[in-house]
Amino acid sequence: MPLEEHLSDVYADASTRMSRSKEPEKVYDAYQAYIRQLAQKYPEQMAAIQENNTRVKEALLNRLAFDTPTPLGKMDELIKRKAEQSINVPYGSEDSSTLFGGVMGQTLQSKNWDYGDMVQVAGNPRRMSPDVVMMHEAGHAMYPHRGLSISNEDFMRSLDFLRAYVQDDKEAMQETVNFSGYRPSQLLPLSLDVLGNMYQRLKPALSEEQQEKIDSTLKKLDEDKYGAVGKLLGLESRKHTFSKVDKGVVQMLIDLAPAVDNVMMQDNELVVDFKR
Repeated sequence: MPLEEHLSDVYADASTRMSRSKEPEKVYDAYQAYIRQLAQKYPEQMAAIQENNTRVKEALLNRLAFDTPTPLGKMDELIKRKAEQSINVPYGSEDSSTLFGGVMGQTLQSKNWDYGDMVQVAGNPRRMSPDVVMMHEAGHAMYPHRGLSISNEDFMRSLDFLRAYVQDDKEAMQETVNFSGYRPSQLLPLSLDVLGNMYQRLKPALSEEQQEKIDSTLKKLDEDKYGAVGKLLGLESRKHTFSKVDKGVVQMLIDLAPAVDNVMMQDNELVVDFKR
């Protein structure tokens, strides 16, 4: 078996064991120790693999820096920064389209272990563009799902779809539909529900003046025949039909809901433990 394939299998095994272990740091330490043993046993091959790994990672970082848009404004800027800080390509997956078993990316969250957030991605994903994979995985690290009524994976898929929708990127929308299990008619309402949920969860951190400013804007949108922001206002009884909302209104909701992130920053880090 080629060394690259062996490395890929070793990471897949370590990843599985980390997900099941109460002490994932020990599993990761053992994985790293084994990589060092291989480097001593096969120095030339491992040096070539390391060189390729560095090249692929640099290419992904350049793509993040220069070719990855942030259509969700402040929210995406924070996710993009997290990706730049946390991105990693496991040894053996530099030229692969997946990490293992069809998985193109994986996030190891700091809340689950002591090594900080680590965004693991395959070097050459083919079924979805690399920037979509990187932003999706970094989003898991940026926004843990505590306090949300849906799974973290559904949360991230909804943001993937919202990015594509705002940019009118039909290919990316279809990719998200293929991976999410939702229909397009379901993903947009889910996306806007997510923004509303974030707003409601983080609202207690706002000053009265900030709350009034956002609420007044949302109420004006609701009065202007759209009837689509009851969720953001917490008016569960208000009938809202998201399918009738045009892209301009969607963009306004995007600009409003993540705006609360600005008051959740402490020492340049986002406080992600949503208030209940």
